[in-house]
Amino acid sequence: MALIGFVTLWRVGPVAWSFTEAIPFLTNRFWLSDPDNISINAVVSRIFWPHGDLPLTPAADAVRRVVIALAELGVFAVTARATGRLEAESERRWQAFSLWMIAMIVLSPTAFPNYLIILAVPFTALARTATRRGVPARAARAALASYVLAFSHQPLMFFERVFDLSSTSMVDRVAKEYWVLVVLLAYLASYWNVTGDRAPIPAAQRLPSQ
Repeated sequence: MALIGFVTLWRVGPVAWSFTEAIPFLTNRFWLSDPDNISINAVVSRIFWPHGDLPLTPAADAVRRVVIALAELGVFAVTARATGRLEAESERRWQAFSLWMIAMIVLSPTAFPNYLIILAVPFTALARTATRRGVPARAARAALASYVLAFSHQPLMFFERVFDLSSTSMVDRVAKEYWVLVVLLAYLASYWNVTGDRAPIPAAQRLPSQ
């Protein structure tokens, strides 16, 4: 991301960074309180903010900001640790790249479900690895759950409207953080695939292309 940013700045000039002027607007309470916002900035903020538009006290808001910084630092550190010492082998490198792509979604100041199109890369890389050398079972289960959830949002919302489940507090809570669960499962799948041991697929079970 940094490399692309510097190259863009070099070729286009300072005007390429004019989009940063919109960050204060896109990270105000209106956007961060939206349940579709899946950034760490938004998820942590929604935990701290009370119902309605009541403001936090200065001390509570300072704690919110500290927790956001610590959570982001934690995700960055865990991702760096998982991918920092990988052998120069293509499958592992692709999985490491996939993990960083998911981390970049949640580390963004603001992120919405359209960002999840990026998950096409981790899903494809994980499926490719699965056919070549296998993946840890829990990574496969998490990836499958994330994939199914990502494509079941609209049917579930239709089901909720038909049976009028919006009044059920548990259903409402789960539905509001729906996309957070999708990206969390995708991150865990890539993390477990990078860090977990896997046994090679027996030759008899490999695809013909292998």
